[in-house]
Amino acid sequence: MVLVGALGVRAVDWPGFLGPHGTGFSEETGLIDRVATNGVPVVWERAVGTGYAAPSVAGGRVVLAHRRGDEEIELAQRYLAIEQLRFGARMQVQWDIEPGVGRARVPPLMLQPLVENAVRHGVEPSGRPAHIRVHAGVQRGQAVVEVVNTVPEEAGPAGHGMAQHNVRERLRLLHDIAAQFDCWRDDGGYHARVVLPL
Repeated sequence: MVLVGALGVRAVDWPGFLGPHGTGFSEETGLIDRVATNGVPVVWERAVGTGYAAPSVAGGRVVLAHRRGDEEIELAQRYLAIEQLRFGARMQVQWDIEPGVGRARVPPLMLQPLVENAVRHGVEPSGRPAHIRVHAGVQRGQAVVEVVNTVPEEAGPAGHGMAQHNVRERLRLLHDIAAQFDCWRDDGGYHARVVLPL
């Protein structure tokens, strides 16, 4: 098990939700007080190596790791649970996960950056309650995952597109042209949708 904080894992080694110092500790959010066991502050733990498959070959390239979709969804749910502690009633999250979608092969950290973007650009800059909806279903024999977040009236600082670039690249390496990734904004909010084979 990796006990974040107890081992001093750096931010470059783990997703951005562990905070600016990579420990997961934040005096502003109070996570230490709310998530602690046996006196050791543990914000997030995960058995290293679980959820990953052995190296495989796809499209003539060696693919070093992938996960099942249900494991990727579980990671995103844990991330949003941590952020729920931070934002409370300001963040409303709706999960709509259909049976069968969890068997899709997804690259590690495909969904988590998308929900992290929804928090960073949809919840953080909003002065009123913001909504995030995560839908995962099966359409025409493919897994479709969509993250939709409300957009605040006054936009926060623009991102650099790094998370979207990384998701696109991870999908390309695992599924080549069999996967699609699209983002757009409309009256319903900001959408990020991934379509991949089952």
